[in-house]
Amino acid sequence: MAMELLEVSEVAMAKYFTMMLDGTARTWLKGLPPNSIGSWAELKARFIQNFKDTCRQSMSIVDLTNCKQQE
Repeated sequence: MAMELLEVSEVAMAKYFTMMLDGTARTWLKGLPPNSIGSWAELKARFIQNFKDTCRQSMSIVDLTNCKQQE
């Protein structure tokens, strides 16, 4: 992920990530118990685990990491 390559702090990555969510993803995040995620790595893993089966095609962690939002 670009932010990881730029060595942005985990706290900043988590805050930016949560600001970008909407719809089902935001609902999922808001439904998590307070303080239930302890790190950026855990947030990524739980997000991928929760939403991986909603993809139309099989994707690896590398594929998901390389996804880019279209303009």
